[in-house]
Amino acid sequence: MAIRTCLRMMRFIWSVVVVLMSGGCLSNYYDANDPMAKRQVASQEVAGELNLKTNERLAQSNNGSRRQSNEPIYVDLAPAELDEQMQKAERAKGAVAEQIRSEFVADPMIKLIERDQERSGLLKPHLSAGADVEVLPKVSLKEAYGIDRKTGKPVKMLAVVFEATITSQTPPAVYTVSESGHAQRNLEVSKRFAKQVKQVILQQIRPTIPAH
Repeated sequence: MAIRTCLRMMRFIWSVVVVLMSGGCLSNYYDANDPMAKRQVASQEVAGELNLKTNERLAQSNNGSRRQSNEPIYVDLAPAELDEQMQKAERAKGAVAEQIRSEFVADPMIKLIERDQERSGLLKPHLSAGADVEVLPKVSLKEAYGIDRKTGKPVKMLAVVFEATITSQTPPAVYTVSESGHAQRNLEVSKRFAKQVKQVILQQIRPTIPAH
């Protein structure tokens, strides 16, 4: 009998302990009518709203600061600078520059702007007004060694070399590209060169420049 009584007492005590422990676990939650809980909820809601508004402003700022996919990029394409050898080989003055320019005119997302002919020397600004990007091409003829397709042996040839310095205004950045090939295939080389320049403008520079 005494043993049963002790067991009943132990069960009762354990039940009380369980209830108290459950109450302790639930202490992290709150009574909706408790003033302190109400203040805590209100402060959390205000903080949440402020964070949400801050994130929205940042998102709008980021979206508004980038050039949209349907907006053109304004490019200041300088006349090609030819070395002495290339000047002699050019059939008509300005033909090489026009050859390069024609590759950009047809691009729907690149808009060439007219250069100010009065800019020269130290007075020349870094970029033309309204330009997003400036492209300074250079073309030269150089002796080089290539592989004869028939014999597979190295042979000396005259190569045409196209180079360009590409400058982005905002954010400031400078890129360089080059393309070369047999001088007799200068048209093919110029097309590959122009493709490289456009890839830099559209794929690397475009995602970083601001909208108008």
